[in-house]
Amino acid sequence: SPNTTTVQYEKYSIEEKQISFDDVYISYPEYRINLHKTQIPTSKQNEAALAAEIIQRKSNQTYYLFLKKTVEPKSCLFFSVYTLTGDKLQIIEEQSNVFSPYYLDHIITFDDFNCDGYVDMAVIVYEGAMNVIYQLYVWSPNEEQFVKVACDEPLNAPEVRDGMVVNVGKLGAAEIENTHFKWENEYTLVKSYSETVYLEDISS
Repeated sequence: SPNTTTVQYEKYSIEEKQISFDDVYISYPEYRINLHKTQIPTSKQNEAALAAEIIQRKSNQTYYLFLKKTVEPKSCLFFSVYTLTGDKLQIIEEQSNVFSPYYLDHIITFDDFNCDGYVDMAVIVYEGAMNVIYQLYVWSPNEEQFVKVACDEPLNAPEVRDGMVVNVGKLGAAEIENTHFKWENEYTLVKSYSETVYLEDISS
């Protein structure tokens, strides 16, 4: 059933507004993501916010993530994280060339990237002709914030495989490079090994 709540998004002057999070994006025993896919108008012309409800079942906590895109004076994505009671926890700013008014489930990939039982997020910061570059953030339950992950290479379409983060990048029309990263510490990824996959080998 739809989960309707009231969240005051004061940074962008969205006065107390009923937001229905009735589109389940992903649900696992450890966490659940509900998306509000309709853009929420703000007080500024030609601006809109997007919202997600993040339920961290491991800590039995619910958070709200709001996203706003700006172009002037620079192209940026702004993420604000709130508690269930409306307390602001964090504001994240990422420069990005994503100009189209994409929905939240395009700009962010939610997954438990460090396999600690809490949902994390990978955010698009650059869209190229062949590859899309992401910035990875992992959730810190102690700080109640998303923490930026350091990595020695750009991440293209990151995936979780066997406790490692796999970077899936296109080298050409028929080549894909899978780069495997391991966790050096809780906020740092280091390259482990790479493998090139030829699409004709997959189809044969």
